[in-house]
Amino acid sequence: MRNMSNQFYSYLSSKIINFFTKNPLIPGSKYNIQFEKEEQVRELYEKLKENDLYREYEYKDSKGEVKYTSYQLQINDVSLIVLSTIDNVQPDFLTRLRNMVGLEEGYEKKAILFIHNTTLDSIMGGTESFSKEGMPFNIDSIQKDIKKKLAIESFSKVDKFIIEMDLDRKKDILFSDNNYIFEYEDVLDILNKGYIDKQQYKDFGLFYDDKINDFEGDDLKNRLKDNALYFNRVDEIHNYGNPETQLEKYFDDNGISKLKNKDWMDIEYKVVKKSVENKVNTILEYKSSSEEWERPEGLSKAKSRVRNIIVFNEQGKDEVELEFSFDDYLKNEYIYKTEGEVEAKTSGYKLKVTIKDVEGKSNFYKVIYKQDNLKFEFKIAMFRCSSKYFESIKSKYTLVVKKKEQYISINTNESEVIFNEFANGNTVYEVDSNDDVIEVLDDDKLTVKISDRFQYESDKDLVRFDLKIGEERVPLGIVGTSEKTTPIEGFKVWKLKREKQCDFRLIGENKLQHGTKEYFTRDEFRKNLEVEKQILELEGLCFEENSEGIEVVDLDIDISVEKAYRNIVNYYKVSRKLPSLTYLNDDLIKLYKVFVKEYIDVLNRIDEGSYLTKKQKNLFKIGTIKRNIEDRELIFTSLHPLNIVYQLHINYGIGSEEMNDDVLKKFTSTYLLPYIIDADNKLFIPMEQSHSPEWKYYVDEKLPRYKSSRDFVAKLVNEKIEEFTTHFKYMFDMGNNAPIKINLINTGDCKEILQGIFKYYLKQLKSSKNNDILPIDIYIYSNKNITNAFEEVAFNENIESLKEIYKLDLSVDSMSEEDVLNLYRQKVHFYSKDVNEGIEYAHITFFEMSNDIKTITSNMDDIPSGVIFNGNISGVPSVFLGDSYRTGFGTKFTNNDNKLMNMAIKLNALNAALNGEPFSSNQCKATSIPNNSEKMLDKIYDVSHWVTFIDPKVDLNFFKNDPEVKDLLIIHYSDQYTTAGGYDAITVTRKSAAYQRVIEEFLMKNDIDDAHKYSPSVINMFNAINGNWLLRLLSSKSHMPREKISILSAIKLGLAQFKNDDIIWVPISLEEILRVSGGAGLKQSEGLFSAKNLGFEGGSTSDDILFVGIENKDGNVFVHYYPVEVKIGINEPSYVKKGMEQAKHTKSIFEKTLLPDENGDLTNTQKVYRNFLMQLVVTSAEKLNLYNVCNEQNWIEIIDTDLRRKLLNEEYEISTSMETVLGKACVISFKKGVVSSNIGMQDEVMILEMSEEDGVNFITKSISEIGENLNQIKFDGTDIDTQDNITLKKSGFSIEESSRTKEIAISGEVLIPPYNLTPDEYVTSVAETESKNYDEGNLSRNIEILFGVNQKNNKEVYWEPNNTDKVFHTNTGIIGTMGTGKTQFTKSLITQLHREEKYNVDGKKIGILIFDYKGDYNKSKTDFIEATNANVYELYHLPFNPLSVIKAKNSKPMLPLHTANSLKVTLAKAFGLGIKQETLLRDLIMEAYEKRGIIKNKPDTWDIPAPTLKDVYDIYVNRNDLKEDSLYAAFSNLIDFEIFEPDPENTKSLFELIDGVTVIDLSGYDPDIQNLVVAITLDLFYSQMQAYGHSEIKGNLRQLNKMILVDEADNFLSKDFETLKKILKEGREFGVGTILSTQLLSHFSTGENKYSDYILTWIVHNVAEINPKDAKYIFNAQSKSDQENICNKIKSLNKHYSLVKMGDSDRSIFMKDRAFWELIK
Repeated sequence: MRNMSNQFYSYLSSKIINFFTKNPLIPGSKYNIQFEKEEQVRELYEKLKENDLYREYEYKDSKGEVKYTSYQLQINDVSLIVLSTIDNVQPDFLTRLRNMVGLEEGYEKKAILFIHNTTLDSIMGGTESFSKEGMPFNIDSIQKDIKKKLAIESFSKVDKFIIEMDLDRKKDILFSDNNYIFEYEDVLDILNKGYIDKQQYKDFGLFYDDKINDFEGDDLKNRLKDNALYFNRVDEIHNYGNPETQLEKYFDDNGISKLKNKDWMDIEYKVVKKSVENKVNTILEYKSSSEEWERPEGLSKAKSRVRNIIVFNEQGKDEVELEFSFDDYLKNEYIYKTEGEVEAKTSGYKLKVTIKDVEGKSNFYKVIYKQDNLKFEFKIAMFRCSSKYFESIKSKYTLVVKKKEQYISINTNESEVIFNEFANGNTVYEVDSNDDVIEVLDDDKLTVKISDRFQYESDKDLVRFDLKIGEERVPLGIVGTSEKTTPIEGFKVWKLKREKQCDFRLIGENKLQHGTKEYFTRDEFRKNLEVEKQILELEGLCFEENSEGIEVVDLDIDISVEKAYRNIVNYYKVSRKLPSLTYLNDDLIKLYKVFVKEYIDVLNRIDEGSYLTKKQKNLFKIGTIKRNIEDRELIFTSLHPLNIVYQLHINYGIGSEEMNDDVLKKFTSTYLLPYIIDADNKLFIPMEQSHSPEWKYYVDEKLPRYKSSRDFVAKLVNEKIEEFTTHFKYMFDMGNNAPIKINLINTGDCKEILQGIFKYYLKQLKSSKNNDILPIDIYIYSNKNITNAFEEVAFNENIESLKEIYKLDLSVDSMSEEDVLNLYRQKVHFYSKDVNEGIEYAHITFFEMSNDIKTITSNMDDIPSGVIFNGNISGVPSVFLGDSYRTGFGTKFTNNDNKLMNMAIKLNALNAALNGEPFSSNQCKATSIPNNSEKMLDKIYDVSHWVTFIDPKVDLNFFKNDPEVKDLLIIHYSDQYTTAGGYDAITVTRKSAAYQRVIEEFLMKNDIDDAHKYSPSVINMFNAINGNWLLRLLSSKSHMPREKISILSAIKLGLAQFKNDDIIWVPISLEEILRVSGGAGLKQSEGLFSAKNLGFEGGSTSDDILFVGIENKDGNVFVHYYPVEVKIGINEPSYVKKGMEQAKHTKSIFEKTLLPDENGDLTNTQKVYRNFLMQLVVTSAEKLNLYNVCNEQNWIEIIDTDLRRKLLNEEYEISTSMETVLGKACVISFKKGVVSSNIGMQDEVMILEMSEEDGVNFITKSISEIGENLNQIKFDGTDIDTQDNITLKKSGFSIEESSRTKEIAISGEVLIPPYNLTPDEYVTSVAETESKNYDEGNLSRNIEILFGVNQKNNKEVYWEPNNTDKVFHTNTGIIGTMGTGKTQFTKSLITQLHREEKYNVDGKKIGILIFDYKGDYNKSKTDFIEATNANVYELYHLPFNPLSVIKAKNSKPMLPLHTANSLKVTLAKAFGLGIKQETLLRDLIMEAYEKRGIIKNKPDTWDIPAPTLKDVYDIYVNRNDLKEDSLYAAFSNLIDFEIFEPDPENTKSLFELIDGVTVIDLSGYDPDIQNLVVAITLDLFYSQMQAYGHSEIKGNLRQLNKMILVDEADNFLSKDFETLKKILKEGREFGVGTILSTQLLSHFSTGENKYSDYILTWIVHNVAEINPKDAKYIFNAQSKSDQENICNKIKSLNKHYSLVKMGDSDRSIFMKDRAFWELIK
């Protein structure tokens, strides 16, 4: 630092000399250089001497005596005297000299320069400042120098940019004259050094950014601007605000935990950026109510915050409690207002409201909660009657709660309202004036009509009347409304009726009511509801639709089937319900089951080989509508047998479980009957739609408008254009006029392709600053004369119409919708062409196979089934049989033993025999594509860079095994857009030379001969693992081939290393699974198994490989998930550690997502994810087999045996048994400089270390060749009986449960940790300990507290409070109602902590402070006192002083003021003091300090004994203006009891007092006094904790200094004293832990604080009140069934039994406590 200053002052000195050299010095000139600090003055003063112009200067008085010496600079013939204010030179003397130069004798040829740090006019007046414009220290001059040097030095572009940005920032800020120049000290230092190092980023107001070199141009500028913005925000908060609270505005919890600390400037920008991105919008949102009759005021956000609640108090309770839930903590202080007989308070996330029914008082109430300018208003009415009278207004009421008028407002434009609508009678009452009282009887339906003669009052559109129900009068008003109703689609209806187990009611023509919500239907769903009404009225079995409408078609069918079907129809007619709106209740389930049984029985009676009778053929037509108009669809209504059985199947399978929309959309029966042949032998295919999920539409396959009518196509098109322009950027960089050329062949009406292009453009517009959008030329090839979407858009000027028809989003912030549409029209040109006229050159050709499709009959068991998950999900795969591809309903490898599959099989067979063929229950109608369309495709391959096949009815073999197209490269395929069967898209290219060249160049560069021999197999392996990587080889930087080829090498190494005869390891690229949100390309954010969809956007995830081990043992299938992270290069330990974190994080994602709960239960969402992953396993095995990759693995067993069926239908168990040997995950490190291979285990992760060369060379070797040179790990498979442990194959060796290390058997030897790892990597053991019999004299171990015995495996459960690997912090929650053994456990814990303190770091004694509310630890409990040598203090003259000032090295300035402040806050909170009283209290305390001689800003006075609370009280009561208010009452209470020692000489430090076990006995005192003592003591504890400083750390062990126990803490927690939260949050660093013992978990959540957030270890005894949210919170139980199980288990716990959650583990341990009495017996 000294050297840096030297250089800076040399620079300033040279500027002074240069200035006077260039500007001749005039005698009598006076200059001043003003600095802020004396040392700055001294440095420049000294530095300016160091030149040839230096001469001594002496000032002599009139007697000739030397009174002052300095120096002068001889510049030509004028001397410049340099004077400074250092060494106590007086300003008056300098003023005297100033007045002499140029005038007095001897000073005629002299000028003067003052260097000073004063603001005196006597010096500055009449002198010229060196910092003014044109002078050398002016900001412009300094900047000019820097920019000049910057231009000629060879700085990196980033460093230049940072410095230039810093110069601009400095220029914008008005620095004060005396200090601005030193702002440039760091910059000048960097100019001399030549670069900015990591530590200097903060000097530029930036966080260090290791990714900054990846950016340039505007991107670089924007990244640095954002970085500076967040740095500045954090800086301001630390300097002027409160980091604890204010950081929350910008950063998530993870970011706050790092940025609140003093070393915040050292945090890297990637952490800050991630924290900002993760920061959710913190606007408080209302979630739900405990009441059924609760609805918003309207649909807008503001109106949705006004809630209307009606409580029907039929039991006549005097008071009713209501709860309103929010998404964040609430505070009592924000309860803004209440009206009526109501009480409101907050509890955690809830607002709890109690309404009272008081005689003579209003039964209307209002509660307003107001926070951050957001107002939530709850209007409530309560009536002593049944809700049945008001069902018709449930979705259209609000409440008017004003002082002068209160009533239920019925918001409707209808002129009549019905009450008690389900009663039998029928009374009509006509209202012709306001304020009528209308009586309604229990069994009478009442219709209230507004008379035509009604006289409205004073322009009010209001009709007021009261309804009299028994003794209750309900005030009502009918008022017109302009409120819009929300539209709803059939999918949402289907989802909500099942989840809420509640029907939708159809009101009038088009309104739906569901609970208190009202919707309207539109388009197809509305039509279908209308059709359902008609077909129920017509009572037919089968229908046709002609131009005149729907007509019944008479069907002759089996009488039992007809009867069962008509019973269903009759149910809907009588109950006036519609199938699509009705929840599948018990009555319907019975009817459906009877029908399904009868229907299947009749199907099963059809003889094999027989020809179908008319009756049998008619079975296919039940519940269908054949349309003879428009598109002539064949429709399966919601009452078609297949739809009925599917709804039953789904209801049984998923019940009322709430599921994400994307997941639920996978549940479809669409492809259970994928093809239908009609009487004219026309092929009908199903349409995908979500508007009416209980209906199925089949359309003529030849109808061109249905080509590509699938949602995924839009995503696909957008993705492919983005990928192509990214990978081949150079093609479009020459100028924006180069268009993207696209061919569309056989793509129907192109609707989804148009949507995809708009998606692409919108994304570009949102990310592009200057609208540099590439044009697109589209060539549409179609022999059919149909209008396509591009033509529609060209000629339709109505934007709203286009948006509606094509579901277009045209919203861009900076542009109007018209501008977006005009830009599209300007940029996109389309041309219709004929295929026979030749095909244009294109970057991408989108192609759909259609021309040669034939309809055939096929055997179902020849086609691998697309039906998975036991029929819940279906798709249609293709299979190559004979010389063609067949696509149809397959039963190979599927479960057929349920009614759904039974019916689907029979219906496919029935359809195959409808046109005269003999019936075979194994035959279905299918389509066939011959493998002979080469000519057409050949042309397309030749003229296209990429050819993307949309929905190809072929598989990869079609492209791979065709001898005619050997040069064809499959670069990408997607089986991700839909979930079952087949590929959605396959992209191929003939331009494969470039890919081969990149790979061959890389191999040759790495000294591999015959590179051309290996490149095809490398390309094959890329295609099998991740085709995307191959694409990126062409567009990425030079490290890409090495990195990705090392992953392929790692796969081969893994397959060799983990080889096991019982297990087939399938490697899958994690990029194919975890589609990280915001990453490149479509699928990473939209795939089913994306990190976003799974809710895992935070944390590191591995981007490398997942090994899935498939173990088929004695008919049992076990699946192992094993993430492998690959690193190549120098691989510093920190880099390997990061890889370990990534791999472990990935493992945790799979565990949380895929593993069942402790009862073995899985949610259906989990099952979908598990299933999706199994599909990836099967397709990956198919690709690996197809490309001949690693054929030593038996891929065929997965692809083509019954194992496939088991994997795709949940007939397997996920096993973690391998973890004992292989760890949770693996890091393969191809490390530079490593000569021999190493293997080891660190923190439950296996580390395989090989040489960097192996990372390339393995790609050319087979698995067996690699295996020959390895120490392979040998292990048995899963033990079916125990499924817990793995026996090692090496005889004589096993993993000993009691050992502290883990042994791995490796070929002929057993390696003991650290497995020959390189010296700079530390290896820890990961084996769990069963029993710990330690020698008492062994002081090398850490503290171990025996909690109890695990009741599942009889292992002892130990807590290691100072081992940070096991327990990050020691904050502990102990819960249990009285008599459950909670106190016995707590005493045992305290006693063991006392006994174990000798094993603390450095054997330090542990101070344990116990706040004893009930007297469980006081002097009467001699057994505890004897066991712990406890000191017990009663609340009389406690020997410590709450006002003591603890001075330390790092003490805050003004420390007495801080102490006074925190005591003031505590007393104010305890006694509800007002602001004036708080201020007075603080002033009194400060006065007491001053009387003692303690001055707030003079630290040397802080050691004086501090005043006591008695001193403060004495000052207070002697005031002239003493008021006997709440402050007086509080203070008197405190002093009268003489709780604290009044004489400061008799007090000592609280920290010294807490020596061993220290009990403060609070029992018998008023709760207010108890809580006050605890709060004051904790204030003092906190300040002393900080003064004593951080605890010592040795390796993974942290010294424990103090533990606090607040026993029976419920009352105290509710007071929200701030200090407890601070100790919980910060205590870890100081070696302080807190134990909170309460009767209920809810005590941990109070109005302001959720203390449970700071608790890591939980011991939960029997609790009468525990809700599922508590179970979710503590034990991370995600599913409702998990939560309920845990709640039930807790409620049934016996005394001395508990559920324990230890440290970071989410696993609950069922434990028998080690009770205190057991310790001392």
